[in-house]
Amino acid sequence: MFSWYVATTHSQSELLASTNLKLQGFNVFNPRCRVQRFLRGRRIIFFRSYLPGYLFIEFDEGDEMWRTIHSTRGVRNVLSSGPEEPLKLKPGIVDELKSRCDGEGFLLEKEVDEVLIPELPSGSVVQIVEGPFRGFKGIVRASSQTRVQLILKSLLGGGAPMEMARENVRI
Repeated sequence: MFSWYVATTHSQSELLASTNLKLQGFNVFNPRCRVQRFLRGRRIIFFRSYLPGYLFIEFDEGDEMWRTIHSTRGVRNVLSSGPEEPLKLKPGIVDELKSRCDGEGFLLEKEVDEVLIPELPSGSVVQIVEGPFRGFKGIVRASSQTRVQLILKSLLGGGAPMEMARENVRI
């Protein structure tokens, strides 16, 4: 009977391991997400594994073929409770994750936003990286997942309150 298992990968080798496992005939799920960073004031979007260091693999434990996973390039090992007992995931876990992804295995934007955007505590200093106030610094008054309220520093010697999109500031 086919079940889902978890394999650990070498550092930043999820894509390599996934590709090699698929070439061996395994069903592999590697949830990924789109991440935006700012480089020299420009927004860059790149992709990364949602669960760095882990992959989901579907196989039949009764089939000896699963042992080849350990020698697959990029794979560290299969999580197990003993040398011959890989740990099965509870049914539905991978299906739930897949339901939050698009057809290519990327988490849908609303799912990513909830996880990837860190809290901006009140009083923290941020730099504006987009818009007409680019380059200015501000002090956070309040923030949400999509918006941030801040007070601009050094604008005419005082503070000017303003609100902007969360993606326009960075710590």
